[in-house]
Amino acid sequence: MKMLPLALSVTLLSPNLFASVDKDTQAACEAAAELAKGDDLKAAVEEARWCLEGIEQTLQSMDADLFTKEINGWNRGEVTTNKAMGMTLTETSYTKEGSHIQVSLNTGTGAIGNVMAQMGMMQGVKRVRLGKHKGIFTSENELAISFDGGRLLTLQGDGVDTETLTEFAKALPLDKLSGQ
Repeated sequence: MKMLPLALSVTLLSPNLFASVDKDTQAACEAAAELAKGDDLKAAVEEARWCLEGIEQTLQSMDADLFTKEINGWNRGEVTTNKAMGMTLTETSYTKEGSHIQVSLNTGTGAIGNVMAQMGMMQGVKRVRLGKHKGIFTSENELAISFDGGRLLTLQGDGVDTETLTEFAKALPLDKLSGQ
């Protein structure tokens, strides 16, 4: 019995995502499925890799788009995305009246997320509730929010107090940033 190729699985499970990828990625996904059906598994794997890379680029772009240009009077700078060793880091900064908040979304870091969750259990660490999400202050000016699935959002403030950092975090689209 043949396994359903990854490309076809993505098509069936995530039609909205598949519709938002570029035509080259769609073509690679469809080619991977066809090649796998025809038993050309080496070529199917190569096309599936192109498919997966295109989908990952689309997801990275979607994550970057979640950082709006303005949040509660804070103005966003340039958004950058870097990928290495299975991890993707999307970063930007927001400024307001001489103060700065650096925002980093790290995906593919299950181990880091687990460490952060354990740190939240430690005594002396200030925990904060952000709607249905929980964060911890790892220092007076750094807030970490660990999401299921290995995503970690960190906010590091310069010239802001914990209350300002908390309010800023609450204004972010945390449900979407969590990957839900």
